[in-house]
Amino acid sequence: MSDVSVYVALISGGAGVAGATISQLFSFVANTRQAKRDRQERYETAAQQACVDLLKAAGSLQTQVANNHEYHGEEMTGRLAEVRGYADATQEHAATVALLVPQTLAEPAEKVAAAATRLASRTAANTNLNPDFMNMPVLPDFSELNDCIKAFRRIAISSVRRGKLSAGEQPARLLKVFRRQRGVGGVDGAPG
Repeated sequence: MSDVSVYVALISGGAGVAGATISQLFSFVANTRQAKRDRQERYETAAQQACVDLLKAAGSLQTQVANNHEYHGEEMTGRLAEVRGYADATQEHAATVALLVPQTLAEPAEKVAAAATRLASRTAANTNLNPDFMNMPVLPDFSELNDCIKAFRRIAISSVRRGKLSAGEQPARLLKVFRRQRGVGGVDGAPG
């Protein structure tokens, strides 16, 4: 009879342990899935914000160049510095987009940044700081930058709608792709 009570004790003890283990296992799986959804949501938010920041910087550059064209005064040096600042911000945000969404948006983002840099260079080259006005008789041509912005915006919006902004690649792999596109090899940024 004592053998039966030992078996009953073992079975009831094992059932308690199994019940607690299964409960913890389900909790672990649910927490893991929630963490993955949270990471994906944070990634998508960061990618969307990077796209918005790029478009905002490019738009601010256009506005500043147009305002400089209409301006005749003593503050032209500072206004040119703002143009360069917006061009730099466009470069920075394009790099962020390229790191976050390399497969879909890296190329259009880089085109926006390159067009912004060329516009800033043309603006500086056509500004006479002695009488403090731009030498261009007509407003600078924004068509290249506008075309690049439209293409980027179209691809970005399409990617968001189709759910293509995914963090499928590891950050280290993204950095490697980014460096390869710019001809930089080593981890420390040394040419490789």
